[in-house]
Amino acid sequence: MDVKENYWKKCLLLLGLEDATLLSQSIYDFSRRVYVKEDLLYKILLPKYDSTGALRNQSLADEFTIVEKYSGMNGIPKSIEYRKIEDIEVAIYKYIPFKSLDQVQLGLFQLCNILFHLLPILYKLSLQGVCHNDIMPDNILVSKDGMPFLIDFDQAKLLSPREALIRNMFGTGICILTMAEHRSLFIKIKNQLKKYMPPHIRQALHQLRNDLLMRPKRRLPKLPENASPQLKNILEAWKLAQLSPANAPGNMVSYYSFDFEGHHFPGERPWLDRWFVLSRLTAFRGKRILELGCNLGMLSCFLLKETEAAAALAVDYDDTIITAAHKVASALGVSPVYMKINFDDPDNWEKELINFKPDIVFALNVLNWVNDKKRFMSFLGRFQEVIVEGHDDIAEETKRLRDIGFDRIKLIAFSERNRPIISCLKESEITHEISS
Repeated sequence: MDVKENYWKKCLLLLGLEDATLLSQSIYDFSRRVYVKEDLLYKILLPKYDSTGALRNQSLADEFTIVEKYSGMNGIPKSIEYRKIEDIEVAIYKYIPFKSLDQVQLGLFQLCNILFHLLPILYKLSLQGVCHNDIMPDNILVSKDGMPFLIDFDQAKLLSPREALIRNMFGTGICILTMAEHRSLFIKIKNQLKKYMPPHIRQALHQLRNDLLMRPKRRLPKLPENASPQLKNILEAWKLAQLSPANAPGNMVSYYSFDFEGHHFPGERPWLDRWFVLSRLTAFRGKRILELGCNLGMLSCFLLKETEAAAALAVDYDDTIITAAHKVASALGVSPVYMKINFDDPDNWEKELINFKPDIVFALNVLNWVNDKKRFMSFLGRFQEVIVEGHDDIAEETKRLRDIGFDRIKLIAFSERNRPIISCLKESEITHEISS
């Protein structure tokens, strides 16, 4: 038996739950599971091995306290008891065999009915200053008569009633660096209703949004005559980035937005918000960095400039964006190496990149644009430490990474586009800790 499973078996025996049914388990944190026995649900945490607690706004005990306070309210699970036995934490709730929203086949009328009944639940919570922060289909249970229940308050925050109401209904409207804090009811309504729209309607609405919102974001600043050479380089880089097919072809918009020497250079994704997350992932000092799909090369430049990384190799497929990246590097006073590579090219591009001998490999928002995904993932599997930003849900991304040999997979955050940012390592020490 796997040592992890053996450890869980001992814990369940201690709790008297050896015959309980496993309902769910965290796919990236083996210390968290949910079991069912008779009519009770047991949410169990092994704190000693918890690897995602820092990404949660509430501890298991605090989450139970929130649910307990409102468990008499319609649409909130009934709390039973919180226990701490040795190094095991357990929150116990009344179990009712509902299905989550993402498991139920619904017509448009049924969906609207469920979302309509969620409104008073969130409104009442908001009046008490409770912001759920994680309104996802798997956190909304649906009874046989179509009534919704809201579960999983581990991302909840206690705010003023006004702020809680705004966040619950509309989200924060900014880039949040914890686990998808911007998930709100109206964002969920929009995403669900999009499924029922004909493709041509969705396309027309998307184009209208671009026309109304994107055009002002494309305007580059007008520099003064005495602008520094560095500032002029940034302007030239952004002009090239707007023309490059490496990002939103035809939309005339750079991938990143960036403030430099008092001027704002517009783009789709705020660079400093992204840097705030990426710079805290691991120790970079003295490390060799390989950045796949570098675009403007901002990550390589900042790692060299701010963290004393030893070297950086930045890769993209488009000549224009690489020229722009060189200008960014010049403006920031660093010298990453740039290489033009198409990951679908039949040539052996892997050899050149492996010869660089990177300590850390970044593949942010790359796989979705590669045709030969198996080849690209096999390449990532050659390294000891990889950081990826995926397009798919965390379960699929985790399976994909385990299949290429990574055994320490940790969700770091969700990007402002609601995509998982995942740290992947090999040769886990967890197994040795458990067996000892």
